[in-house]
Amino acid sequence: MDQGREYIESPVSAADSRVHRYDDRLRLTREFIDMTTASDRAQFLDLLFAVANADGFFSEEEFVEIQRIGRNFMLSSQTVYEAKMKIPREQRAK
Repeated sequence: MDQGREYIESPVSAADSRVHRYDDRLRLTREFIDMTTASDRAQFLDLLFAVANADGFFSEEEFVEIQRIGRNFMLSSQTVYEAKMKIPREQRAK
């Protein structure tokens, strides 16, 4: 009987853990937005692009992820684009 219970609890526990991680990320994002200005968050995007470009080039996948972060931070597409344009053309994804 214990094996059956463990069989059921394991996926439930894993799903619960994913929900908590999502809730934590959402809470942290909200707190970050509340504690910063749009200008602060735009500067953070500059930092993310610099990290993505640390190897001398950032990929389309990295750009898409930073773009998603920008949306989550309540920043406009224009703000994300402006941050991207600070990276030299030959080092950035199209």
